[in-house]
Amino acid sequence: MKRPIIVNFDSFRYHLLEENFPFFRRSFILRWLGLFSILLLVFNLSILAEENDNFESENNSLENNQEISHEDLLSDWWLKSDRTWKAWIENENTAEEGEAKEEFNTAYSMSLDFYRNGSDGSKSEWRDEVLDWTVNHFNQSLGTRKMGHAAYILKLFYDVSRVIGIGNGTIKGIDSQNEYDIREYFAGDLIVYMQKANDFQYETFMKTLIPSKITDSRLVFNLACLNSNRGKKKEMLKYMKIALALGKPKSHFKGDPDFKKFWNDPDFLKLIR
Repeated sequence: MKRPIIVNFDSFRYHLLEENFPFFRRSFILRWLGLFSILLLVFNLSILAEENDNFESENNSLENNQEISHEDLLSDWWLKSDRTWKAWIENENTAEEGEAKEEFNTAYSMSLDFYRNGSDGSKSEWRDEVLDWTVNHFNQSLGTRKMGHAAYILKLFYDVSRVIGIGNGTIKGIDSQNEYDIREYFAGDLIVYMQKANDFQYETFMKTLIPSKITDSRLVFNLACLNSNRGKKKEMLKYMKIALALGKPKSHFKGDPDFKKFWNDPDFLKLIR
């Protein structure tokens, strides 16, 4: 434990000044200048000691974090993000909502610190886990029509991904239980979000998730819907053909109001006949 440095002014004045430097007795100004210099020295030494303790404390904290395996850190981050996310939803429209939302923000954004301090081998796992958590909860928000929550988590992920990048992996569809490429699945959900929320600021970001060869019929179906709503017939027909080739039923195009503009179009009807 650090002991406080106690300064006895009379002792300093007599022992360090008057006894060793007799001329200080004759000069009031010099006497107090000397006293001030010694006090300044003591003050600086105290600051240096405190900074050294802080430095050692930070080093010990970093060493303790490094001793925890990245698997445990991943699990802890996932659980805290889950817990604070649920707390935010439970406190929606209450006085505690703002605090709950901020706690979720803090928990989710800790992925940045863990990623920066992680080894090269653990960084790819962080990218994958953050993407996996985000896609699952973004999809849940769309399913429950919580568009405000979807928008918030999308912004958080966009900001985080600017630093750590975007992971890879697969995800199971809620209804079909089929496995999908997680990036394609996320892109498909982003299209749904953009159209429902009329928020197209992340469209360029969405396009970065789409591979040159699409394997998810749901994604190309949503791309066809997007282009149909915009009246872009050529692009709509292109994605319709890919979706049908990937097994999307023709009936999905016939009854979907997103294609209402082309229900009487001969080229559209030719594809779903």
